[in-house]
Amino acid sequence: MSDRRRLLVMRHAHAEPGHLGRADHERSLSPFGASTAEARAGLVAELAPTDVLCSSALRTVQTLQALQLADGVRVAVEDGIYEASAQTLINRLATVPPDARTVLVVGHLPAVGHLVEGLMGEPFVHAFQPAAIAVLDIDCAWAEIVADCARLSAFHD
Repeated sequence: MSDRRRLLVMRHAHAEPGHLGRADHERSLSPFGASTAEARAGLVAELAPTDVLCSSALRTVQTLQALQLADGVRVAVEDGIYEASAQTLINRLATVPPDARTVLVVGHLPAVGHLVEGLMGEPFVHAFQPAAIAVLDIDCAWAEIVADCARLSAFHD
């Protein structure tokens, strides 16, 4: 088994605007967002995540469902990823199973951008548009993940 670890950081696809009286957590994908998320399925299949950490917000769960992940991918949909800080995400990544080779995080702005910046230890110059995916090579074990331990290998916007 390779020692290489990879982190895929994805912002949810385009969501419907908020509505008075409806919680932000319950916003769904727009039709455009649903089709964009479906279009990402091939790329994500090529990147082959073994594990997923996904916000429990409806739009992130719908984004994840549209990706049609392979059987056997370990998926955790968690309330703590909704409104998480970058440090909260780093702390959560430190608890993924040691045998996880490629972890996909499906989350929200600003946390996904701050996560990438923090792990690279430098400014992230790309705009994290809906359904964008940053691919990071991780140079440490998940349990040891800290700032400055990743390199950006690709960005798909």
